[in-house]
Amino acid sequence: MSDNIEYINKAIEKIENRFLADSLDLISQYIQDTANIETHSVYDNIRNNYIFMLDYMQRGTKDPERDDLYNRLLKETFSVLIDLSVDCYIAEQPAFMDAYNITKNQLKISSAAEIRNNLEDFVSSVAITDLNSGPDKNDRLEKLYAEHQSYMSLLFKKIMIAKHWTDNESADMQALLLSPTVESQDRQLIISALMLNLLEFFDIRKFLLLVNVYTNTDDEYIRQRALLGWALTMRPSADKIFPEQRDAIDRLIQEKDTCIELLELQEQLIYCEDTDRYTDKIQKEIIPDLIKNNNNLNITPFGIEEKEDPMQDIFDPGASDRAMENVEKSMGKMMDMMKQGSDIYFGGFSQMKRYPFFEDITNWFCPFYIQHPGLNHISYECKNSLLLENLMHSGPFCDSDKYSFALTIDKIFNSLPSNVKEMLGNSYAFGQTFPEEDLAKPIYIRRMYLQNVYRFFRLYSRKENFVDVFGLNVKKTGEYNCDHRSLFLLNTLFDRSKLSDVYNDFAKFMSSHKKNIDVDIIFRGYTDKNINSVYLKLKGAEYYLSAEWSKASECFEKALALEPDDERTLVRLGRTYLKGENFEKAEILYKNLLLKYPDKNSFEIKYIVCLSNNHKHEEALQRLYKLNYELPNDNNVIRLLAWNTLYTNQLDKSNQYYSKLISESSSSIQDYVYAGYCSWFMGNIEEAKERFICIFDNDSLQASSRDKLLRSFFAHDSDLIKNHGISNFEMEIMSDLVRGVS
Repeated sequence: MSDNIEYINKAIEKIENRFLADSLDLISQYIQDTANIETHSVYDNIRNNYIFMLDYMQRGTKDPERDDLYNRLLKETFSVLIDLSVDCYIAEQPAFMDAYNITKNQLKISSAAEIRNNLEDFVSSVAITDLNSGPDKNDRLEKLYAEHQSYMSLLFKKIMIAKHWTDNESADMQALLLSPTVESQDRQLIISALMLNLLEFFDIRKFLLLVNVYTNTDDEYIRQRALLGWALTMRPSADKIFPEQRDAIDRLIQEKDTCIELLELQEQLIYCEDTDRYTDKIQKEIIPDLIKNNNNLNITPFGIEEKEDPMQDIFDPGASDRAMENVEKSMGKMMDMMKQGSDIYFGGFSQMKRYPFFEDITNWFCPFYIQHPGLNHISYECKNSLLLENLMHSGPFCDSDKYSFALTIDKIFNSLPSNVKEMLGNSYAFGQTFPEEDLAKPIYIRRMYLQNVYRFFRLYSRKENFVDVFGLNVKKTGEYNCDHRSLFLLNTLFDRSKLSDVYNDFAKFMSSHKKNIDVDIIFRGYTDKNINSVYLKLKGAEYYLSAEWSKASECFEKALALEPDDERTLVRLGRTYLKGENFEKAEILYKNLLLKYPDKNSFEIKYIVCLSNNHKHEEALQRLYKLNYELPNDNNVIRLLAWNTLYTNQLDKSNQYYSKLISESSSSIQDYVYAGYCSWFMGNIEEAKERFICIFDNDSLQASSRDKLLRSFFAHDSDLIKNHGISNFEMEIMSDLVRGVS
């Protein structure tokens, strides 16, 4: 970020905190050598009005409109600063500089009325030309579309670098965006341009325009673009000067359908963040399986067919069936990933964004249509195959990838075998897709648009000129980075108390997708966290992972008080009690669980652990003998038998159990420690020493570390050791023996 932009942002921060005088002083220093006459005039007007206000205040004059005037001056000053930001970007950022240079002398895009007339004229011109016949009809249509796309490219760039709008400009543009007499794809492009503009240069009128379009349009494609636009461009820092922003959001979230869409959108944005992970999974797991099994199968337009190989049927009669099953399983995985929202095509299509077509920023957001002049060079044979028609209506690809595919396939189309060309002309050319009714659903339309947006912010050659919406340029750490626009639900403009169901589901989604985010950030501002079971369970899990057992237990206990029948939380609480060595509470808990699930061996084992630690060894042994009969090879059962017989001074039995445990590769450090105790208590000092030495993994630990580790075990089990007549002095001697002191 340049010094100029940082300076302007500093002034914006002052105005957003309602410090008008401080902000005006910063502007005064900045515009001395950089701003134009118009900016000076607006600034002088604001400054003079503020001086008059101060003068009236000093005289003690009562002014009932003083607050309104001060708020108006704050907003006007904010607009001046945003306009200065636009000038700064145009001067310093290549993407904005080019947009300005291309559009600065274009008169036909100077007002919403002129824009609307132009767009409506295009619709009527196409309709009239379509009705007429003649040898040059296609040429005339091609010219119309070429001129129109050129115009839309100019309009997109003009809006992208637009300064603040007046109320009238905003109202006129809103009327245009809601007008059915303007092509849907043109209106979609305008909304995408507005989003890019708002991401850099917040304008309350443009923001409210997107909100109004979202709530009033009948066109689902426009509606979903408007939703993403206002969701990503909210500005909580401007809350003190633009309360209408929060008011608009409060009105929106009163609608249940809007709340559902907000949650869906947030989850889809998280899937976008995980694109690399899905790409890696496909390339490393799924594609190799498909390649490995391809020798036995043909993948045709009609599905997967076995290759005929009579010799293979003789030598390995099940090979074809296995290959078919593996391929179908791999294809099924990809389809499941796609249906849940994963972007499975990014890895392949990311290599197809280097065409000159994508040098025009407009084309990253342009809905796919066959008449796009960027596709005019495609061969007649390719077009005549109905490839583009099928591509236009195909489900799996976003618009950006459809353009990539069309541009790529044209390069090789003439060299393709005739059967492949025939396949590409059929409706099933692009494989398995979604049912027709699903393609019109808001969640699907939104997903496809999000993939366009993600590709732009990830692959556009000048992406660094734009705000990092997805946190793509943030250095990866162990913690989840939540400081970027795509996590819009963390925005403080949302009233958590009015969206409890949304935030509960969002928190569960983040947890299930292993996003390491502090649950308090998600529920920030939520006043009733201690009576929210979702919060308590997730906070308990957070404490559990950081080994804060008592805090974790407290959270799980509170959650269970709210939902007594939640068995998963009950099990988590039991594990937490065991980790925190709260064996008395754990014993009661697992005893109750066993009353409900008497045949659940895992609960039985944990109950026995509790009995053992509560020194109820005889009861523990009775249960263990029965369990050992049912599970003779279960090392956890044998380990508990060894431990309880050791504590009840049945040393011969204990030694047999421990000898079996340490003879296996799955033995643990504790097995060797307690086996050593057993030998020691039996008087086998040399064997005890050798067993203790085994806990150190050969020579990997220094002598001091060995000594420290062994002493920690001795300290933990001092009561057990002393009960067998071994003194502190003898423990020291054993430590020295194990250390190898001579």
